Amino acid sequence: MKFLSPTDRPRLNEAVGVVFLCLGLILALAIASYHPLDNSWNTSGSRIRTSNLIGPLGAWASDGLLQLFGFGAWAFPVVLLALAWKWIRSSAIEAPWVRIFGWIVLALSISSLFAMITDWRPI
Repeated sequence: MKFLSPTDRPRLNEAVGVVFLCLGLILALAIASYHPLDNSWNTSGSRIRTSNLIGPLGAWASDGLLQLFGFGAWAFPVVLLALAWKWIRSSAIEAPWVRIFGWIVLALSISSLFAMITDWRPI
């Protein structure tokens, strides 16, 4: 069995694909509903309830990803959704380590690209 590749059992592949799909959507919702005043890694405040749609875990995850990768954090939900697509269709992933390295380089490149554009702001 290859690393991250689907098995010979199509129903198991579909179940794992649905899990990856849900994780990708949850991560996308967490990043989309990021609020800088939510209690997280580097913010401590008097707010009891978080504004993040996923809750405190979503606030922590989105803050960590946005602090590390900036706008390139959106590459991670895309990776999970692409992985879900491959698992649901039960198609093999060729050269998984090369693809993982490529996605990491893509996320870092997107972060660097948006860091070079100083006049552009997403908000």
